[in-house]
Amino acid sequence: MKIYPLLAFTVCIAVNSISAADEAELGVFHQWTDIGSPGVVGSAFYKASENAYYLKASGENIWGETDSFGFLWAPMEGDFSMDGIVTIIDLTDAPHRKAGWMIRSSLDPDAAHVTCAVHGDGLVAFQYRPTAGAATVGIRFDMKAAEEIRLTKQGNNFTMVVGKQGANSESKTLELDGFEGALFAGPWVCSKNVEKLEAARFGQVSILVP
Repeated sequence: MKIYPLLAFTVCIAVNSISAADEAELGVFHQWTDIGSPGVVGSAFYKASENAYYLKASGENIWGETDSFGFLWAPMEGDFSMDGIVTIIDLTDAPHRKAGWMIRSSLDPDAAHVTCAVHGDGLVAFQYRPTAGAATVGIRFDMKAAEEIRLTKQGNNFTMVVGKQGANSESKTLELDGFEGALFAGPWVCSKNVEKLEAARFGQVSILVP
């Protein structure tokens, strides 16, 4: 897993100095959706000069039986992989503000999902809701503050791989039924605060379909 250095100061400036043309561009993804009742409307854009996606969203959490967050998605079927360098820009200070990759069965707040999450306090977790309305389950990684995150779907197997400079990569695999047919996949961000926006940058994004 190749790791790219990031400059948090630079990305913080970028997210606050975008053009109208940038805001209208979503790159390889199709649509931005505020899932559930996030409180403050979010947004996303693709900055072609950096080959990076910037997301802003509020939201209570991705946990329990229902979710509230911002999601930039594309319709996907079959096997695929999403990879990129994820940086939380730190507009807020909630320890569990978070961002990552997600595969979701629908855009309903209680939809089944498989989620890679990096939290503001450094926690890295593989989260999933096996069926609509079920409780979310979290599996923690030993690594803290991962930078590169990959989520791969291969049949009923979902693999999360994380890495950062100076550390060996780690991976975990889940086997889950019920994620066949049309799915929603892409990057997301959640502020863990319905009254405030958090932002994240997704750089060096790669979507692979075998």
